[in-house]
Amino acid sequence: MLINRMLLAFAALSPISPLKAACYRLLGAKIEKDIYFAPGVIIRCPDMHSVKFGASSSFGLSTKLICSSILVGKRVRVGGDCNIRGDSNIRGDGRIIIGDDVFIGVGCILDCTGELLIEEGVQIGPGARILTHGPSIPFLLGAFDTKEPFAVHSTRILSRAYIGTGAIVLPGVTVGSEAVVGAGAIVTRDVQSKEFVVGVPAQVITRQGRESRRLDSGVAAGHAGGGVSHPIIGT
Repeated sequence: MLINRMLLAFAALSPISPLKAACYRLLGAKIEKDIYFAPGVIIRCPDMHSVKFGASSSFGLSTKLICSSILVGKRVRVGGDCNIRGDSNIRGDGRIIIGDDVFIGVGCILDCTGELLIEEGVQIGPGARILTHGPSIPFLLGAFDTKEPFAVHSTRILSRAYIGTGAIVLPGVTVGSEAVVGAGAIVTRDVQSKEFVVGVPAQVITRQGRESRRLDSGVAAGHAGGGVSHPIIGT
């Protein structure tokens, strides 16, 4: 529809936050009070009624949110030059859910090809990458002509976890509540609650007095006993 395309273009080009918010509201997004969109912020969703931003949140210069569903809680801070988007060429859940009081540093890449859940109080350092899709097992085993070269997973960062600068969380991983991922770590397996992991691949340094052990040598799956429920956004 022409009017919708015009509103999206005006919102993308406008440097004035209230005008951006007004355009997105006209398109169907639910945007609460005291939202700040810096110049260059772009929001795209096939159905803008699937977009919700909680009160008192802010989004830095040139940050992009392009996903099938976007739910953002209250008092969320997202730095500039962040890329929060899915791969439109790959079928997946295409959903990002961000709880209250989350901080996301500048230059982060958050992949919402699959479902990405970031619970309340999480802090993500500058340049971190959190992924929900990657090469499928057949492709990695050499079946380059496979019809499904990519696999899509759900990735979860649970309440009050900390992801350090430049860290990478691979698809399907759950980082437990109050866990700490050190700067530059590559997390290939689930991290339990209150564990501190560093290195490539990530290695557990401490967890309530237990001795250090490698993360890929038997960390219990954080969602083995069932799925993790979504936080209630904006209530």
